[in-house]
Amino acid sequence: MFPWLRLFAVGLSLIGGSKVDLLATTRVRLRVWPNDLDFNLHVNNGRYLALANIGGAHWFVRTGALGIFRKHKAFPVIGGAIAKFRHDLKVFQTFEIHTRLIGWGSKWAFFEQRFVRKERVLGVVAVRAVARAHSGSIDPQVLIAELDHSAPSPELPEWVRRFDQSAELLGELLRDEERSNVIDQHSMSALGQGPTCAVQAGMSALSRIATAKADIIGSKANCTNSVALGTRFDRTRKGAPTLR
Repeated sequence: MFPWLRLFAVGLSLIGGSKVDLLATTRVRLRVWPNDLDFNLHVNNGRYLALANIGGAHWFVRTGALGIFRKHKAFPVIGGAIAKFRHDLKVFQTFEIHTRLIGWGSKWAFFEQRFVRKERVLGVVAVRAVARAHSGSIDPQVLIAELDHSAPSPELPEWVRRFDQSAELLGELLRDEERSNVIDQHSMSALGQGPTCAVQAGMSALSRIATAKADIIGSKANCTNSVALGTRFDRTRKGAPTLR
């Protein structure tokens, strides 16, 4: 279940807060609760992604990006995520999520979210996100310009570039599989229709043969009847008296 109560509490803490720079690191403080744990009694791997969403929402409000998104009737969509786990988090321990914008390209913006306790990084979640509106994706540079940030994107670290490339390769692989499945379905459909067409053609041919045989039999019967009638007529003529 998504941690709605903690998201609501973080939202209340933002009331009256000041705006920060686009490239600033925002910090939100949270605590581990029993429903965050798995069978190993530490924070579940998937829970890191859910908690990272709270840090992302906090960043969107503090930087003013949320207002720009609402102006364009857009919303952020995550198109890929990776996680690195270094040390575990136990129940009732407090920690912070440090969120920052790493950089952006023509489509994707890249974020890093660190889980920190006592100045030690316990884990990292990185995501790439796109601004999606009804008309399609919005260039990040358009949104960033409206946040009064005219500088170009910082240079992306090597690991971020590889993360982006891996996500693109995986996406292309999945699209190829979908295209192959569509081709296979069409092929199976064609094979399924082939026997049906052959049976229909065979039945039509048999029907034509049967009709032709019936015509031949009918013709023979007519000829036989004609010969019989002619013979009887000849016999009748032979036995008939001759008029003088």
